[in-house]
Amino acid sequence: MQSGAGRAILAAAVMGIVSGAWAQSAPRKPAETAPSEPSPLHNEIVDKYMAGDWTSLETEITQKQKDISALPKDQLADVRYIVQALNECHPLWWKQSKTGGQGNIRASVWQRNVAVQFQNGGNLHLDYLNKAGSVNITLTWPSADMESDTPAEHGFTKGDLTNVGIWGLIEQASVWGMMPGERLVQMKGAERTAFDRYTGLRQEITAGYYGTPRARQWAVFLGLDAYFGDHVTAEGFIARKPVGAMFIAEVAGHPAQYPDIQLPGSVDPSNAENRLATGLMREIGSVHWSFEEDKALREAVRQFGMANGTNVFNTGRIAFSNKQVMALDPAVDSQAAPRRNKWLADAIANGGDPDAKSATKPANKPTTSPAEKSTDSGMPWRP
Repeated sequence: MQSGAGRAILAAAVMGIVSGAWAQSAPRKPAETAPSEPSPLHNEIVDKYMAGDWTSLETEITQKQKDISALPKDQLADVRYIVQALNECHPLWWKQSKTGGQGNIRASVWQRNVAVQFQNGGNLHLDYLNKAGSVNITLTWPSADMESDTPAEHGFTKGDLTNVGIWGLIEQASVWGMMPGERLVQMKGAERTAFDRYTGLRQEITAGYYGTPRARQWAVFLGLDAYFGDHVTAEGFIARKPVGAMFIAEVAGHPAQYPDIQLPGSVDPSNAENRLATGLMREIGSVHWSFEEDKALREAVRQFGMANGTNVFNTGRIAFSNKQVMALDPAVDSQAAPRRNKWLADAIANGGDPDAKSATKPANKPTTSPAEKSTDSGMPWRP
């Protein structure tokens, strides 16, 4: 566990590196100047961030402030972004709970404070106790798995999966904590289903923003997995599906921002979303994409989270940045799905957002003839 003094040193590093010129990254803004030659220090910091080796990363940042300050402007901007992300996504309570045992946690998500009890245990779960108007929430997860590099499934590690689960629990505690205790325990039927779906959606969004880069990919993978087999009707996956839909629209609408993600040349407008989910799930499970791609996705998740708060519980409607919508109730979504499918088919055909004034073709991809372009053959476009 990091000491108070160690945390103070990191805070000083943050002030020295971030102060003054810090502004949140805007990943879709074109570079105004040519990038500088990569430096070993910059590459090492970025690599540790992308690998989720954040404990070692914090140590390096605090010990090499002078060298970091001497980096070229564009590389220093990357480090500022990483420091800001560390402040949000690798808080003191994470380090405390990683040591095991039990105790109090004071977390913050989406500018909301969350106070809960933590205990080390084998399965991730939330215990809710409402007694005499006083609410107590206890979160349990296995400390040993928090940063484990043990292989789990689909190319992800136990640490990736646990990271998503922990941030999901923190968000669940936050959402439940905003609901009057009596109403929460009395909700039944359709109202309870709507609330649980809303909570599940917020859990996936929060994990997608606050998690490590690989955990972010796992959160999206789960959203894409909601399009297949019995997951289509499984309550846990119904809540995750909008995150998959958000990712599909993000990549189709901004392909130049995700050059490591391969898209087909065309898709059937009657089934575009399902078709893209098939290929993209295979892509995201196997591709270790760049720092710039991760920044673009993290910003997209942030915007998605800000646009879909408690209004989703009240309306059952989810809004996307491309002005399309999705109903959280699958039975109702059949009305909105055809419009999303058409938008996606047009975006794929145009090389980007079909509503943009001047759509651009994806960057950093080889030019192919019409005969060589992938088409919607019903099979994933990458083996």
